This record gives sequence, C-alpha cells and structure tokens, in this order.
Amino acid sequence: MKLNLDLSNVELQREKAGHTLLPAGDYEAQLVGAEVKDTAKGGAMLVLTFEVVAGNMAGATFADRLNIRNASLEAERIALQSLKTIATFIGHPNPNKIADTDELMNKKPLKAHLEVREFTGTDGNTAKTNQVKYYSVVNREQAAVDKVASTLGVPSKPWLK
Repeated sequence: MKLNLDLSNVELQREKAGHTLLPAGDYEAQLVGAEVKDTAKGGAMLVLTFEVVAGNMAGATFADRLNIRNASLEAERIALQSLKTIATFIGHPNPNKIADTDELMNKKPLKAHLEVREFTGTDGNTAKTNQVKYYSVVNREQAAVDKVASTLGVPSKPWLK
C-alpha cells in the first residue's frame, strides 16, 4: 500500500509513552492525573496517575485503576475505600464528598506500596505492570530521624534490632 507521507515536521519518539515499570517497593508520590473510563462490562473505572516525587525514581509515573461502578459490589467497595483513603492521605478537606477529580490533583504526597504483577494480554503475550497494594501517609518526621541516624551510624529505631 502506497503511503506518500511527509514526515519532515514530525519529531522522533525519544521514549516509549506510558508509565515506567517500577521495582516493587514504597514510593512517595503525588496524584497528577485522573480519568474516568468505561469498562468492557459496562462499569466505570477511575484511572489515577501518580508521579514519584522523591528518591532515585523521582519523575516516574504509575497508575492505579479503581472500579468505581462495577457489577461486583465487593470490587466497587474496595475501589471506593481506596479512593477515600487516597483523599484522606493527600489532605482533601472532606474525603466523604468528592465532587470532581480536580479536587484531588497536586495535593500532599502519599506513600504507595507497589508490587510487580505479570499478566497475559488478549494477544497471548505476557507483560508486567505495577499494582498498588495499599497507601499510607508520608511520615517526613520519621524520614528526617532516619537520615540523621544513618549519618551518625546509629539505628533510628533501636527497639527493632
């Protein structure tokens, strides 16, 4: 098939678009994007995009997909529980009432605990993705204590020996 395309004004692709596969672990991250998408089974999924804001993976992004409308009431309950947890940890003024995803953007960072999950796509190929296991509050005070303690060569939590 003949194309006859003029690509002289098209930039080269520098990196593969999308999220970075992060090693399993804890990441301090900020919510930077949210989009509601329809699911294949007629539900709705809230796709949250987070950006890592600290450590050697700063700037990398990952997503969490929450089934906010689903035929499975358990799946929906889990998603809404995650959303309320996120809203609480990032400092939303009323995590019981979220009118718009814009209310969640660029607030306080939280800590996301990620795992790497392997899955098989519809094409039969396997791929890996990050899965958020749970969220927690960023404890900057403890991080400061840990940093000073490591500088001094002493454990910050001696009771954990």
